Amino acid sequence: MDDKQTAVSLWVTLSSQVMAATLALIAVEGAFTTFVLDKRLPAFWFYLLVTVTLGLFIVSILNGGAGINRMTREGSAGRWCLKVGERYFQRQTIFCLLGVVLLFASLFCSGPTKEDSNAAEVKALRDAIQTQDSRLNHAVSELQQLRNELSSSREDVKGLKQQVEHVQPHSK
Repeated sequence: MDDKQTAVSLWVTLSSQVMAATLALIAVEGAFTTFVLDKRLPAFWFYLLVTVTLGLFIVSILNGGAGINRMTREGSAGRWCLKVGERYFQRQTIFCLLGVVLLFASLFCSGPTKEDSNAAEVKALRDAIQTQDSRLNHAVSELQQLRNELSSSREDVKGLKQQVEHVQPHSK
């Protein structure tokens, strides 16, 4: 009888430890989800995986609690039997492991990083500066062309002035 009672006690302890680990995983999932929602643009699959993972963790904890409840009820009646809680503990373990697998899968569905507001403002300012720079370069090019035309016109006026001066002395 003592061996069965010890075995049941071990199963209950293991189930409690799996429950504690599952609760810790829920906390990790919450922190990870908060990070993703703040820094990334998650896709539909991320939300689906995180929700299903949370559900699996909760079902795992409930199965462990049900198994512990069944074993302690039967044990308090003097019937120390491992079969009473075995299926609950197996489901607890399976649901917890599936939750861990989906939690890791959700890491790969977290989406691309968000551009923070400062980065977007810096990009907009860079674009505006580039636009102004190209306008300035175009204006400088037009100004140089006008200078060249003005210089050419000055030469033409000088040449005409010289022609007029040559013609004028003869007309007097």
